[in-house]
Amino acid sequence: MTIFDAAIAMEHEVEAYYRQMSERINLPGIKNIFIFLANEEVRHADLLKLVSKGSKVKLPDSHLLSDVQAVFKEFKTNPPVFNVNRADFEVYEHALDLERRSEAYYRTEAAKSSSKEIQAIFNQIADEENRHVFLLEHLKNYASRPHQWVEDAEFNHLDMY
Repeated sequence: MTIFDAAIAMEHEVEAYYRQMSERINLPGIKNIFIFLANEEVRHADLLKLVSKGSKVKLPDSHLLSDVQAVFKEFKTNPPVFNVNRADFEVYEHALDLERRSEAYYRTEAAKSSSKEIQAIFNQIADEENRHVFLLEHLKNYASRPHQWVEDAEFNHLDMY
């Protein structure tokens, strides 16, 4: 198995998890965030397939931040009712673990590679995985205290993203 095969498999695993969670979650905004994240993983896998075939490609810009900000702006107008339980937090924790492992994989493989192109692509994907961690941490915080999160932050939580 090549580094690309492993990376593509990892992206598909994370995508599948997000799609499964989007089916499980009943809150439309949160469901959409998991769908957005799944689509990001597909974007990564598609790019990796091209790179593995020798194509010189650049990671396309992500629209995740603007999509997620729109969800949270809607939450401010129409706050969802959360019934958060331990299983919900385990969803976020597992997603965080998957994203952290993905980021670590890309950083490790970028450092091992002698190819500047592979280093660049892997570091770019690692940066995006890191932003997914950031987003998931804030989503978890939001789920634990939605009214305080929205009112205190005025969405400044996502500006650094």
